[in-house]
Amino acid sequence: MIRRCIKIVDTGTYSFTTNVELNRLLENAKNLLGVCPTSHAHKVDFKLEGKNKDYPFLNFVCFRHSSLSLKTRISITFSYSKYENGDEDNNYLLATKQKTILEINKKILSLMRILSFKSMVIEELEVTAIDFSNQLTVDSIKNYSQAYSLIYSTLKQTEDDGRLYIDISDITKFGKENLKRKKTIIGFDFKESGKQRRESSVYLKFYSKTDEMYNKGKSQKGTKQAVRVEPSFRKQVLEKYKIFSPADLTKEKIEKCLHDYFLKLLTVDLEQELNNYLITLKQELQKTKTKGLKEKILRHQHLIIDIEMLNLIITPEVLEISERQCRSYKKQLKESLAEYEKDFEYERVYTGNFKRLKALIKKGCKINLEITAEEGKIKVYEVDK
Repeated sequence: MIRRCIKIVDTGTYSFTTNVELNRLLENAKNLLGVCPTSHAHKVDFKLEGKNKDYPFLNFVCFRHSSLSLKTRISITFSYSKYENGDEDNNYLLATKQKTILEINKKILSLMRILSFKSMVIEELEVTAIDFSNQLTVDSIKNYSQAYSLIYSTLKQTEDDGRLYIDISDITKFGKENLKRKKTIIGFDFKESGKQRRESSVYLKFYSKTDEMYNKGKSQKGTKQAVRVEPSFRKQVLEKYKIFSPADLTKEKIEKCLHDYFLKLLTVDLEQELNNYLITLKQELQKTKTKGLKEKILRHQHLIIDIEMLNLIITPEVLEISERQCRSYKKQLKESLAEYEKDFEYERVYTGNFKRLKALIKKGCKINLEITAEEGKIKVYEVDK
């Protein structure tokens, strides 16, 4: 049984395999669930999503069968947060109570016994998919564009299929004379190429929960906003971290699963990506020295994740100028970037992004990062919690 409160589990899928005849299973499910199923090749789905008052936290019940086998796999997909918070308008909130975890697992076990005509204990159910979720409350999602952009480009080097989420605002005036629409990077996702989300062994999603709810007409944008991190792992990944049944969903195992999966991606790979940005910037600056420095920096401003990077690229060694001149150029460039924030088509800020990046990764991926500059390079590494 689960011993501690798990605040980072959002939805799950538990499965059980039975040899009971398929038609008997489906007839029983129709009577119990009260909805009509949808048939596919070797699969029958019951889409619930709040339609059954006895099980309002259920999303799907699926029966998978094979013509070569007499066995049927029953899978139940459900939401912890819907169970705890009630109606769907409140799915902005996450489940936080230990009582919720214990109660919902008992209900899923009881339901599986009825659907399968079999008696089993919780250890006999398989965890076939888990959506983890963590939420960070922030003043403005717009300030996270650079952090999102960096994580996205880092994951793009190793993950298959990614999408950036771009929010286009109402027409606003920016620049000296044009009326245009401001664009904001408000999130991204990754899945295995050629697969649907639920078929992908790993699905990663970083996004603005506030914007999602607002776009669905279910909430108002307030002064505080929520950044949501949702990694979804299927059975083949979960088993690597010794998560086989609901009994294995302990706080320690879940946090280790998240931590170990993301550790290399968000330390070694992220460090390499940042230093690739630095190398490109240095090479461009060395071509021009101080002539056209401002224009060159602004042309490559997307590579400046945080204004602290200027300390590594505006140096006497790179530009062959004095320390005094470097200080003067840094001041000018900081002022130029501040102006550029207002006039550029994409919503961006250049200060405090390393701090935001660390907070986002710590909250969502359970990794406590440190980012430092040593010998002209950026170092990204884990520190003790």
